[in-house]
Amino acid sequence: MNVSDNLLIYARFYGLGVKQARVRITELLEFMELRDKARVKIHELSGGMQRRLTIARALLNNPRLLILDEPTTGLDPQVRHLIWNKIRELKEMGVTVLLTTHYMEEAFQICDRIIIMDKGCKVMEGNPRKLLQEGLESYVMEIYGLGQDINRFTHDVQTGIRYEIYQDTLFVYSNEPDRLKKFAQTSSISDYHIRQANLEDLFLKATGRSLNELQ
Repeated sequence: MNVSDNLLIYARFYGLGVKQARVRITELLEFMELRDKARVKIHELSGGMQRRLTIARALLNNPRLLILDEPTTGLDPQVRHLIWNKIRELKEMGVTVLLTTHYMEEAFQICDRIIIMDKGCKVMEGNPRKLLQEGLESYVMEIYGLGQDINRFTHDVQTGIRYEIYQDTLFVYSNEPDRLKKFAQTSSISDYHIRQANLEDLFLKATGRSLNELQ
């Protein structure tokens, strides 16, 4: 079965007439950038194309609410960004999109409101940018390969700077990147990386870094 035939069958499930369905299929193939794959057998499509076809099927009846379960899992960055852009376009069209994801960058990029879950319970809810601004320092320094000496370095952390230890890596947080650089210099640390804090850091702060029994 080719792509167009597959969409036509699903359109009939939604109760669309053949003529109406063909018009809608043409629109969706264009929207999901699958127009040149209309006559291609489904099993010949790449994983990313099959995922885009799945989304096209869900859009056949012009839904007001679109529910997506981890829509970009296992996809390469190019396809992931394409799907993000399509979701943004759907939002601009007035479609409400509810999605689950374990990619924190995905949630930050496309969601207006998020709920962070841990062990089946809600631990945080709100606009991702606002949550990040209110719940976490602006910068984090990752210090690698400290091994058994990691506790020695924690004594050098200045008062008022938060830190976390995970295995042999030390995470030091601050709103002032210069304070992090100064700490690295005074402690003679060479293998480190300073970056802006992100939603994944907030998730780990809220839920912890240790694996739970559900994983």
